[in-house]
Amino acid sequence: MGPIPLPERGQRATGSFTFADDPSLAKYRWPFLAIGGQQSGATFLVTAGIHAAEYTGIEAAIRLGRTLDPTAVRGTIVVIPLLNRPGFYERSIYTNPEDGDNLNRLFPGRSDGTWGERFAHHLLTEIVKNVDYAIDLHAGDLIEDLVPFVIYREVGDPKRDETIRQMANAYGARWAVKTAPTGERPGTLFAVAAQSGVAAMLAESGGRGLLVEEDFQIRVLSLEASFDPDLFIRNKGREAYIAAMRAAPNYFDYLISRAQKQFPVRTPEGKVKAVNFLLPHVQRVQSRIVRDELAGNI
Repeated sequence: MGPIPLPERGQRATGSFTFADDPSLAKYRWPFLAIGGQQSGATFLVTAGIHAAEYTGIEAAIRLGRTLDPTAVRGTIVVIPLLNRPGFYERSIYTNPEDGDNLNRLFPGRSDGTWGERFAHHLLTEIVKNVDYAIDLHAGDLIEDLVPFVIYREVGDPKRDETIRQMANAYGARWAVKTAPTGERPGTLFAVAAQSGVAAMLAESGGRGLLVEEDFQIRVLSLEASFDPDLFIRNKGREAYIAAMRAAPNYFDYLISRAQKQFPVRTPEGKVKAVNFLLPHVQRVQSRIVRDELAGNI
């Protein structure tokens, strides 16, 4: 997919890529994680860090890429956890230090424009336009805090608009914002992606430059091998999907179940491997009470 090598079915790949034909972009490399599902299907892109100090989205993207099991995936998932590569080490708020522009106001970009415009052009044409679904993860910036919400844009294509609404509902945030061409901020990645034929949305959670574990409260729904969320809803209905989401295990229960299946926990060696798999996730929890409860569950 453009500069990103995709793995075979049932495999995962990690690495970095660049846009080699543009010297000013080629001095940077962008990390990626890609998961090739056991079965063929759609391609889903997860991006984060277009605002380099919105750390919750970056961390969520990394965790997703690391924990997804290829045998539980249908299709291909590509995760790019840090888009604003120049701004990350500068702790840049909103903007990209290469040219002082806000990267999320520059799409679709220009091949002969500023650094940010050229980056937007290459990202959109070489990667984003080649996927079926996309979600751009954000957070409140270093000086912001917010209530989790999603933003989506309808484009006038009934089928794509319905898919985008289903994605926004499936995310599970209490608040959703539907933008319109007359009211949205120009040049945002998710909006231009939607206009370019991709079912795309934006999600916000967390802020203040803090990784607060409560901002990662998610449920993990494992669908039957022949289903993705779109096909599930089309075949079984929206209410059935909502009910399945409500019954799905939370993130840590999912990880515990995965460890039990992956390692022979009836043996001492298997138990050690399972605990070593789970401990890095538990250690990220800031609350000692919650950590102790999770340790007891393990």
